[in-house]
Amino acid sequence: MEPNNISALEILESVKKVMNEKGIVLMRKKLDKEVVTKTIEQEKVVTKHVEEEKVVMKHVKEEKVVTKTVKLVFGEDIRWAQLPLNCSMRLVRGIVRDRFPGLKGVLVKYRDQEGDLVTITTTDELRIAESSCDMQGSLRLFIAEVSPDQEPIYEGLSDEELSKEDREPSNVVENGDGEKDREVEKRFTSVEDWIIQFARLFKNHVGFDSDAYLDLHELGVKLYSEAMEDTVTIEDAQELFDIAANKFQEMAALALFNWGNVHMSKARKRVSFPEDASRDSIIEQIKAGYDWAQKEYKKAEGRYEEAVKIKPDFYEGYLALGQQQFDLAKLCWYYAVGSKIELETEPSSEVLQLYNKAEDSMEKGMLMWEEIEERRLNGLAKEDKYKAQLQKLGLDGLFKEVSADEAAEQAANMKSQIYLLWGTVLYERSVVEYKLGLPSWEECLEVSVEKFELCGASPTDIAVMMKNHCSNETALEGLGFKIDEIIQAWNEMYDAKRWQFGVPSFRLEPLLRRRVALVQLSQAVWLHRSFLLSMDFCVQVQLLVCFGSKRKVFRSVLNLSVCDWVAKSQVSVPSHLHPPKFHLWRKPEEHRMLVPARKLSEELEGWLRESGLTKSPDVRGVIAPHAGYSYSGRAAAYAFGNIDPTNITRVFLLGPSHHYYTPKCALSTATVYKTPIGDLTIDLEVIEELKATGKFELMDIRVDEAEHSMEMHLPYLAKVFEGHQVKVVPILVGALKAESEAMYGQLLGKYVDDPQNFFSVSSDFCHWGSRFNYTHYDKKHGAIHKSIEALDRMGMDIIETGNPDAFKEYLLEFDNTICGRHPISVFLHMLKNCSTSIKINFLRYEQSSQCRTMRDSSVSYASAAAKVDA
Repeated sequence: MEPNNISALEILESVKKVMNEKGIVLMRKKLDKEVVTKTIEQEKVVTKHVEEEKVVMKHVKEEKVVTKTVKLVFGEDIRWAQLPLNCSMRLVRGIVRDRFPGLKGVLVKYRDQEGDLVTITTTDELRIAESSCDMQGSLRLFIAEVSPDQEPIYEGLSDEELSKEDREPSNVVENGDGEKDREVEKRFTSVEDWIIQFARLFKNHVGFDSDAYLDLHELGVKLYSEAMEDTVTIEDAQELFDIAANKFQEMAALALFNWGNVHMSKARKRVSFPEDASRDSIIEQIKAGYDWAQKEYKKAEGRYEEAVKIKPDFYEGYLALGQQQFDLAKLCWYYAVGSKIELETEPSSEVLQLYNKAEDSMEKGMLMWEEIEERRLNGLAKEDKYKAQLQKLGLDGLFKEVSADEAAEQAANMKSQIYLLWGTVLYERSVVEYKLGLPSWEECLEVSVEKFELCGASPTDIAVMMKNHCSNETALEGLGFKIDEIIQAWNEMYDAKRWQFGVPSFRLEPLLRRRVALVQLSQAVWLHRSFLLSMDFCVQVQLLVCFGSKRKVFRSVLNLSVCDWVAKSQVSVPSHLHPPKFHLWRKPEEHRMLVPARKLSEELEGWLRESGLTKSPDVRGVIAPHAGYSYSGRAAAYAFGNIDPTNITRVFLLGPSHHYYTPKCALSTATVYKTPIGDLTIDLEVIEELKATGKFELMDIRVDEAEHSMEMHLPYLAKVFEGHQVKVVPILVGALKAESEAMYGQLLGKYVDDPQNFFSVSSDFCHWGSRFNYTHYDKKHGAIHKSIEALDRMGMDIIETGNPDAFKEYLLEFDNTICGRHPISVFLHMLKNCSTSIKINFLRYEQSSQCRTMRDSSVSYASAAAKVDA
């Protein structure tokens, strides 16, 4: 099957040699002496040819053993390449020309530690570029196209050779003298590069660590080799064979597991159609996408079942089956809903049966994992047995040692992931049962909450999911429907449990991170999990057509409420989806129906008490985070704990706009802000005063209720000012230019001099990770989370100087993703334009998680107090 398989050729040569020596002839037919002699001579010729070919191929292998991987970046085109160690700049240029054959002349650059792109012209400079890259990452070489006369004359490369190479690019690795050999080598190298590129891209997309396969394979090969050694006794060899077989068995099951993951990813094939497509053509394409996804889900199921057949205790296979059945159930459900099929008939029974299978698979996987974990804790795990056997043979170094603490962390992480996945299945089943009118939905929802609690999810996140369940009447209200909070809850529940230990789980990550099939996305404008069940199919399709399928446009849809969709699309919406009439009471989105008011009050009071801060009348403002209280609540207490409410009668609340674009500042149209702890009255007099300047626009009540930046400050303010008469002046700060920031700062500066006024500025700090499109990393600070902290503290130090221009320069240089950059800048200009000397001091800094790899993500929280500088 593989004519260039070196190992097979060597074995063939050895077998033929022995057969010739012993005179073994496979054919039973008697041959003439002349024929036998001729056959032997032909075999000698073939053997000699194989020897020559083997030498050539060995030469290729020797040339390619010691290489390193680099990324060649040409604009948005990024390609992998293999460079021999300590190669010359001349060879690098040849490789670049080979990977980008259309370029006439090239400049090769690298990014230094200061972020500058430096052109490489000599081999010594290439060594400097190599030394500056991360040891765990790959070297990135940036390619710029220039005319041939502008290309540097690389050392050892004459003008004549340059023009020759322009006409005939040379091979990267030379393999002997024959022209045919070079063509063969080039063809095989090209295939190998393609496989490497695809494997790396797929590994990054799906999220599993392919190194684990190499570890299992390497361990199995080592054990097999040890068993074959003459110095090992027959009995000991059998033990080693058993261990090696177990590792190869695990590797085979893992390969099938990820083969199934490939089909699960293929099921996400995008269903797209032109904006002028008719309804019939749209439905036809969705039907085709539905059939495609079903076939891929079935293929995935087959691979997972094969995996558990090969390795019966492969619990990941059962969990994957549960996920596959779960996704297929959602696909069938949404297709039935979109096609307006009678749900009480056949589709519902099929969906419920799939949910039953998913739960059974989840339970099997969980029980299997618990059994394995129990054996580990009791010292009866297979690994412990293997270690003891290998130790007797002096081979205990083959297994990687895992400390007790690391093993406990891995177990806790795995348990959290399984319960999170299980809870998700139950939650969405309860949605289906509620829609079908089955009384069991409530019990199913309660069990899902139990699973979420077992996975360690915070009460806040669980309450968000409960609030947005379709059984909750407010989940159908346009004003009470928040897409971003449900997405944040799912992401934070996953991230908190998945990454808090810093222990990757390369097998289960694709399950938890997998998105649903895009045919569901097309049908239900599916926004992460489950809460658009009430939307009719015609509305779903019209919404998608309205917004199109472009990524940027679709990403903006994720942050819109149903009311915003309807307002923008102008589609016909069923009456049950129409929002109630607008009123002037702003409802508490982030906290309504999350936790009881008494419990929330006690939680805030506890954090304020733990901060140990003394209330001071000199504190005139704070900068505090606005993430969910389970993540930033404790940090925010270090801001609000400074407030002495005695003489304060008015609080100006400045928050960034996350979902609504405006180049101005906007004022609330509400009269009261409701919170679980108490109501906060809007200071209408000041609102009218600011409105009269003509510099502010008015904020629609839907925009007001959708924005969480100011909302997260409200319960703290209600708690701190409990028993005191205080009014609030909410100001939504849009995407301001530097001149506008200065203008608003000058306009609001006069209010700072009044000691009865207080200012609450809302902002989180660095949002780091690929999901935030920000991965700045300065290696001199060590770990990634240390680099993030250094970047944040640099900005905090500048804010403490009170210099808005310096803060603007900092943002321009590092582009730190401080979401409240504009409110902070306005506040700095306010302090600059007031007559009272006020200094800002940061008192607390936290991160949602400590990033150690480029796959991690985190959000930073910082709290500060603005105090009169005596």
